[in-house]
Amino acid sequence: MSDGKFGTWDIKSLREALAKADINALEESGLLSERTIRKLISFKRSYEPNSGKHWKTGEPAYWPQNTQYWHRTIEQEDSIELAKAVRNGDGEKIAFALGWGNENDRVQMDFVAYERLKTILQTPAVMLNIFASPRTGKTFTGARLMDLWTMYYPNGLVISNIQSWAEKHPQAVYCNRMPDAIQRAADHDGPVMLFMDELSSEASWRDIQASGIEPGLRSFLRKMGKQPYECSYVGIGHRVTEIAPILRSGEMAYFGFKEGNTKENARKKLVIYEDEDRDEKVCSLDGIGLPEVSPDTHDPAVWDWGKPEEYVELGHMDPAEVPGNEDDSTPGPTRCMGENKNGDRCGTLIYEPDRAYCAVHEDQAT
Repeated sequence: MSDGKFGTWDIKSLREALAKADINALEESGLLSERTIRKLISFKRSYEPNSGKHWKTGEPAYWPQNTQYWHRTIEQEDSIELAKAVRNGDGEKIAFALGWGNENDRVQMDFVAYERLKTILQTPAVMLNIFASPRTGKTFTGARLMDLWTMYYPNGLVISNIQSWAEKHPQAVYCNRMPDAIQRAADHDGPVMLFMDELSSEASWRDIQASGIEPGLRSFLRKMGKQPYECSYVGIGHRVTEIAPILRSGEMAYFGFKEGNTKENARKKLVIYEDEDRDEKVCSLDGIGLPEVSPDTHDPAVWDWGKPEEYVELGHMDPAEVPGNEDDSTPGPTRCMGENKNGDRCGTLIYEPDRAYCAVHEDQAT
């Protein structure tokens, strides 16, 4: 990055960028007084996620650096040193203050099967679920895939329930309700990716069935690759059987597993298969590095499937499908008779007449 580029920036733009910098970079750069640095350090240590307002949206801010207080404190600081650096074309000093000094040290993603991965991520309505045990880097790998996807689609939007990640990513928005995510996807002019974490605790068959929204969710998943959505999906979970079949039985469903002899090896590797039994391997991705924006490992990534009435309003459910509004003169849905690998009955709702098995278990019908 050349010094000349900084000469075209005004102080306001530099201040906004400076406000996002790491506290250590601010302290070492000398662009803020020691008194202000101590104030920010104290604020950062005592800050509870979502206890302050976001400086742009006014919504709760997960990170202290994104609060109105943080930005107001930066704005109030004397700009003499920063202005001097701009006038003198001191690009190195400014770059360090903006947190760009370690750019070359960041580990880059190195995929052996890059072209196959590219095909998957660029496929409309793709559904990629990533599974692994705790502390193997599932969420970080998913975030790294989002780096790649947003590189393919500069006008793309990532909708995620990982607030700590979405709040910092320039092409992501935080959303923790499915009806809101559907509406955001419809409103966005360009490709959309749903990036969802903690599916093992938020997206079981019981969770979706209890919410009464399965017909509406099924309708959206059938249409998500078309206008007005242009939507795909990447989800993170622990075990395949913990996630409802509706989220892993689409025509474009893929299954990624973090594999390795140790957890350290698994953090840098992802193997993608066409089936949940791991019979048909698509590609093996090695040397996966850190994402451009890292999520907080303590982020709860909560999720709400919404209410049936909201899916009716979105056009993905008929009023008669809302629990309690059923027409007794028409037969209701049946439940899949298939068995999961652990021997439990599947139980997925089937709305097609004369069918006893869902798409995942239709081979058991013979």
